[in-house]
This record gives sequence, C-alpha cells and structure tokens, in this order.
Amino acid sequence: MLFDDFFFLVNQVASTETDSDILAEMAQQLVDRPALLSLLAVNPHLPDALLEAFSKHPESSVRLMLTCNSAVSSGLKPAILQVLLTDLNPDVRYSLAENYDLPRESLAMLLDDENPYVCNRARKTLQRLDVQFVHSVSSVDFGGRNDKRSEGVA
Repeated sequence: MLFDDFFFLVNQVASTETDSDILAEMAQQLVDRPALLSLLAVNPHLPDALLEAFSKHPESSVRLMLTCNSAVSSGLKPAILQVLLTDLNPDVRYSLAENYDLPRESLAMLLDDENPYVCNRARKTLQRLDVQFVHSVSSVDFGGRNDKRSEGVA
C-alpha cells in the first residue's frame, strides 16, 4: 500500500489541502476500509467521479459522511445531493434534514419524506432558518427615527 503510515494517511484524508488526484488514488487504495472512506467523503475537494461513487457506496457510513461535505450540502453538486435526498437509509436523509447549509428547496423536499423523523427534522430546520432570517433582518439598522446616530442631526 502506498500509504503505509496510518497517521500520515488520516492527515491526508482529512486535509482540505490534499490534491484531488491524490484523493482519488487514496480512494482506490482504501476501497476495503469504509471508516477511512467515510473520512475522505467529507473532503470538499473530492473529484466529481468520487462524489458520485460515494453517493452510491454500499456502506451507509460513507454516504452519511458525504452529507457533511460542503460541496454537496451547499447545493454546488445538485446531482449528488439529489441521490442523497432519496437514499434508502433514513439516517442519510435525516443528516441532510438537520443541515442548515442545505438549500431550502432541498429541505422542503424532505418535508414529504416517508420517515416521520426526517419530516419533523426538516420542518424544524426550516423554522429555525426562518427565525434566524427574521432576527438578522430585524437587527439591521435602517436609519429610522429611533436611530441614536441621527439624534441631534438636523
């Protein structure tokens, strides 16, 4: 195996600085180690071919960790996200439902999930996102009459 040093391997897998070609090579060598593939799945610099392969990986832990990949959860990889939104494992869908970085349209899709826990989690996430939005808008200073900086200014 190219990566005989375990700690070096884990460091390379977890690093966001690791080149995508090296990540692809590592994935080929770690095919029989789902725990390390799960760590690799979180790396936002994975090549599209690996993202696609991981989204259909037989080990649910790999697919579950892929839901934490910022390139996927942010909606930058809509085809991969779509596969995960319809994953057979409810834990994968639940992980998406609790992700605040997921596009609202994707969260809305989970409101109709067959699993009530996934539906409920998606609903709570959307509600909290709405509360955060309202709070952030209400804290914006629009320079109204109650604006302390405008006191004494004609």
